[in-house]
Amino acid sequence: MLAKLTKIATAMSVVAVGLLSAPAATASGTAVGTPTDYSLGGSAFGTHVVGGSVPANSGKTAFAVIGCTNQAGLNRVNAEASIPLGGVLTANGLRSRVFTVQVGDKVSSWSTHRIASVTLVDVAGIGTLSLKGISSVSHAYHDGTGFHATAAGSVVSITLTLLGIPVDIPVPPAGQSVTIPGLAEISIGKGVINETDHGATGSIDAVKLHFLPTDTTVVLGHANSRIGSNVRSALFTGNSIGAKATLAGGVVQLGKTPFLIMPCRGTGGNVKTRDVAGANLGALGSIGALSTSEYAKKTTTHAHSWNEADVADVSLLGGTLLIHGVTGRVNASYASGGSVVTDSDGTTVLSVTFNGNPISLPPQGTVNIPGVADLSTDVEHVYPNGRSVVALRVELLGGSGATIDLGSVRTFIHPSGL
Repeated sequence: MLAKLTKIATAMSVVAVGLLSAPAATASGTAVGTPTDYSLGGSAFGTHVVGGSVPANSGKTAFAVIGCTNQAGLNRVNAEASIPLGGVLTANGLRSRVFTVQVGDKVSSWSTHRIASVTLVDVAGIGTLSLKGISSVSHAYHDGTGFHATAAGSVVSITLTLLGIPVDIPVPPAGQSVTIPGLAEISIGKGVINETDHGATGSIDAVKLHFLPTDTTVVLGHANSRIGSNVRSALFTGNSIGAKATLAGGVVQLGKTPFLIMPCRGTGGNVKTRDVAGANLGALGSIGALSTSEYAKKTTTHAHSWNEADVADVSLLGGTLLIHGVTGRVNASYASGGSVVTDSDGTTVLSVTFNGNPISLPPQGTVNIPGVADLSTDVEHVYPNGRSVVALRVELLGGSGATIDLGSVRTFIHPSGL
C-alpha cells in the first residue's frame, strides 16, 4: 500500500499554492456603516457535511455572514478551536471573516476562511490523513472599470501516515483531485466567478473531502462574496415557507417547503412564485398544493415589498384533523426620511375541522383541542424594519411532539441611507 501511494504521489505534478490573505483591516478611514451605492453581502464557514452514513452535525461551522447591506465598514468574525465530525474527522483552528470596505472609489465585499488542520482517522485501519493550512478568499468589488470578483483557495500540505510512517501527497492543482485508495478522495476547489454590468460574485470551496468507507463528503473552507448595483432608497430581505415540521427534540420531519428567498435588490416589480404539488408528513399526515410568492420594488424615494405563503389543505392524524385555505402574508413599505411600516393583512385560515366538527379560530390566539393539538393563529414578531408571521402553528400533543408551521413568511426593508 505504501509503495502504491508513493508511486501515485510521484506521478502527480507538484503545485505550489501560497496562503491567501485579505487586508488585515477593513480600511483605515472607513467609518462603520458608511452608505454606498452598492448592495453587498458574503458568507464564510469552515466545514459542512453533505450526506453519507457517518453520524455528524451537517451544520456550517464557524459560520459568518453579512446577508444584505449597502454599508461599508461592517465586520463579522466567527471562530472555533476544534470541531469533531462523526468521530473520524476533526478540524482545528477555524476562523471566518466577512467584511465590507470602501477605499477611494473602490467598494468591496470580502469573505475569508482558514483552517489550521483537518485530521481524518480511517475506521478501516488504512491510515491517518492530515490536511494543513486550508485557506479560502473571495472578493467582489466595484472600481473605476466596473464590477469584478476573485475567488481562490489553497492547501499547504496533505500527509498520509501508514504504520507511523508519514507520506507526503502533493497538493493537486485547483479543480483536480487525488484519491487515497480505500480511504478518501481529496478535491481542490476552483473559484467560481460571475461578472456582469450590474454586479459580481465570487465563490470558493477550498476542499471537498470524500470519505470513501461511508460515502461522506465534507466541504472545507467556503467563502462567498457579492456586490450589486441599483440600491436606490432601500434593500430587501425576507422569505416565504409553505410548511415546515419538526418532531420532539428538533428532528426535522419536513424541511422548508417550498422555500423562496427575497433577493437583496428585490424583484424589480415582478411577482416571483414557487409551487409544490404536495408534501408527505409520514405518519402525521399529508399536505396538498403549497405555494410561495414575493414582490419588491423601489424608487429613489420609496420601497414596497411583500412575501406570501399559501397551503391549500392539510390532513393530520388519519384525516381526523383537516385544515383548509392557509395564507401567511407580510407587507412592508418605506418612504425616504420615514420609518418602515409593516402589516400582516391577508393572513388567514379558511377552516379547520376535527372529526367533522368545525373549530372556531380567533383572528390571533390559540385554541386547544384537548389531548390532540394546540392551534395558534397569526403568530407574529415585529422588528424595527420588518415583521414575521406564521399563519397557523399546529402543536400536536401526542407522542410525536410535532410542531407544524403553515404559511410562514418574513419581510424586511432596509433603508439605504442615501
